Amino acid sequence: MSWTDKVNAGHAAMVEEDYETAVAMYSEGIDAARDGGESEALAAALSSRAAASLKLDDAMEALQDANDALAIDPTMHMAYMRKGLALFALDEFASALAAFQAGAEIKPNHKPFKTWIRKCKAELASEGGKPAVATSTPAAGAGSTSAPPPSSEAVATTAAGAAAGQAPPAEQPFVPAPSSVRFDWYQSEEYVMLSLYAKATSKAETEVNFSERKVHVKTTLKDGSAYDHTWHLTDAIDPEASSFVNTRMKIEFKLKKKHPLNWGELEGEATTLRPFDDASTVNKHAYPSSSKKHINWDALEHEVGKEKDEEGDPLNKLFQEIYANADEDTRRAMKKSFVESGGTVLTTQWADASKGYVEGTPPEGMVKRSWVDEELGKPTKPSDSS
Repeated sequence: MSWTDKVNAGHAAMVEEDYETAVAMYSEGIDAARDGGESEALAAALSSRAAASLKLDDAMEALQDANDALAIDPTMHMAYMRKGLALFALDEFASALAAFQAGAEIKPNHKPFKTWIRKCKAELASEGGKPAVATSTPAAGAGSTSAPPPSSEAVATTAAGAAAGQAPPAEQPFVPAPSSVRFDWYQSEEYVMLSLYAKATSKAETEVNFSERKVHVKTTLKDGSAYDHTWHLTDAIDPEASSFVNTRMKIEFKLKKKHPLNWGELEGEATTLRPFDDASTVNKHAYPSSSKKHINWDALEHEVGKEKDEEGDPLNKLFQEIYANADEDTRRAMKKSFVESGGTVLTTQWADASKGYVEGTPPEGMVKRSWVDEELGKPTKPSDSS
């Protein structure tokens, strides 16, 4: 396979939503393009691999590929888009904003840039809100940080005092410094999802205790400091059905509600509880967080939805991008397979499409019918000899 075949195979895997295969095929194509000195094609392949890495939630790899693509072609607006998305996933909102703004200067009519610029500005505005802070002393064990050993002078002073019959000074407990770790939460009728944005924590060093009205977490942060916090919940949860997971960017808690009520606040009085169907008093899409600044997510959601309607189907946009960057054989394969199959098959492999008539494959339980077949008769398939 040539490097173009490998990159096209990556495109095909993206269409099939097989993102791991897409990354593997893009990687092979990128290596081959580097060996062949195909710099322009290399930039496009790097940007495509960044898109696949984002689908796999691998923001660091996506960021590296987007930066490499821009180093080759600083005018590639989709590389700026993918760089911005990777930085946003890493909570680097100021850098993400700069990337989206740079892309918007190159492609002003690309509406997703406007959406993500607003999202970045909303996140930056909310970062000055109330953070979760350490409130108690961690016990020894998972998530605790030991106090530094006493100096030799302190040891000598203590020993001298003991010899003179004096009681040694009481040991001062280690108190972790206040933390600036941000958290936010959202809810459904069944669950409360709580996200603590502590990067690079490990499950082995994280201790979480669930009780009906409390969630207590102790962990070690990336800089080695201790984090210890308790949330006093508005309503009861089921501790046995609640769980947590450590990811690269955060600790996510999934709290199973005991009652299908809308919590007005994560930590508040029972008077803030409302039925989910009480539209007059409850906003299901409030997306409450630890920030003092409230963002009108409903308005933002409406604008995003409007822009999606204007821009069209994202999958169709992907097809258009693949077609625009494809070679002649790939374009021929896409047109032939789409037309002959009645829009049910799309392949980028000319070697397959050129073998004969591309049969349509409708979804299971459906029958492929065409008004052309009804009105003009079914087209004659090319013979094997043709």
